[in-house]
Amino acid sequence: MNDHKIIAICCSSRHYDTAYQVATAFEQAGHQVYVPNFAFNEETRIVTVVEKEKLTIRFLQLITQCDYLYVYAPDGYIGRSVSMEIGYAHGLGKPIYLSHISITDVEPAIIPVAKMAIAPEFFGQWVRSYGE
Repeated sequence: MNDHKIIAICCSSRHYDTAYQVATAFEQAGHQVYVPNFAFNEETRIVTVVEKEKLTIRFLQLITQCDYLYVYAPDGYIGRSVSMEIGYAHGLGKPIYLSHISITDVEPAIIPVAKMAIAPEFFGQWVRSYGE
């Protein structure tokens, strides 16, 4: 069994600084990682409609290729784009995992489609040991 998987990390741009660290940890655990284009951080620059469209299409293509979707939301916030990415991955039958669950912050419709919440510091190793 190949224990090296492809993990797509999706998150709000407000989490890009720490999501980069999560991606690095997953790579160090031996996995290939797809991440949003951190250069287009909506917290620090204006992203045009055309740029957003291209970024969205490209990331949806990456989700198509991944083994797992990992939703990084340390404060429970996911936003519209991440909600769409979760729905897309769910429609493709991709296993979806959340970094954190906060019933008051995470959209309640997201929780049923996620397999479980696993903290980022444990997920990379968990996939190697127990992943589908």
